[in-house]
Amino acid sequence: GKSLMTDIATSLEKEIGDLLLQSKTPSDVVSFKNSTGTADGSVIFRAGVNSGQVSFVLQSWLHCKLKL
Repeated sequence: GKSLMTDIATSLEKEIGDLLLQSKTPSDVVSFKNSTGTADGSVIFRAGVNSGQVSFVLQSWLHCKLKL
């Protein structure tokens, strides 16, 4: 889960990073956990540069431990 998403984000950065602006996503959104530690996730939004072909990229993952 988490490592796969990190790998995908790294690949994306290598391929189209020059078409994207730096993220202004707040740090508490980039990485977050619930108070019990059973869920964590990440959301990153990056806008495209004005002259680029990419409007924006939204990266996100969520991991939850379910009680059965």
